[in-house]
Amino acid sequence: MGANGKIAKIGDAIFNMLSSNSDVVGEPGMDAAKIQPEPLLNQNDPSAAVTYQIDAITPVYVKTANGALLHGPPAYEIVDFTILIHNRDYENCCNLTEVVIDAIVQPKTSSTFGTGNSFKINGVSLESVSEDYNKQRKYYTKTLTFQARVL
Repeated sequence: MGANGKIAKIGDAIFNMLSSNSDVVGEPGMDAAKIQPEPLLNQNDPSAAVTYQIDAITPVYVKTANGALLHGPPAYEIVDFTILIHNRDYENCCNLTEVVIDAIVQPKTSSTFGTGNSFKINGVSLESVSEDYNKQRKYYTKTLTFQARVL
């Protein structure tokens, strides 16, 4: 599978984790149609939206006991991705941020999360959170960065 195919499948998995979560789509002003890849935000002016982008895919290869690299596909990949929460109301932005984090971060009791699209997401961790205000478009943005292990 080429890099573009993998990126599309990872994007689909992020969309599915968010759009199938009733808490995320149940927030004020939200529905599944407002969960989109980041470039699409510029095409409309939502009162609330969740956008995402894939930042990096790093393959992890396995070595033998003597340190030789095994040939073949990587054992797993580390995927760095960003989810941005946009909302005109600060409190709603904060609330939507919390439910998005809960929808994405894997519970410790689950062995695999996001199974499908010919791969498994085996653990997602929240790496950072930042916030900003867009004066021109008049909305708040919370930027969440995540790292996932993809089998």
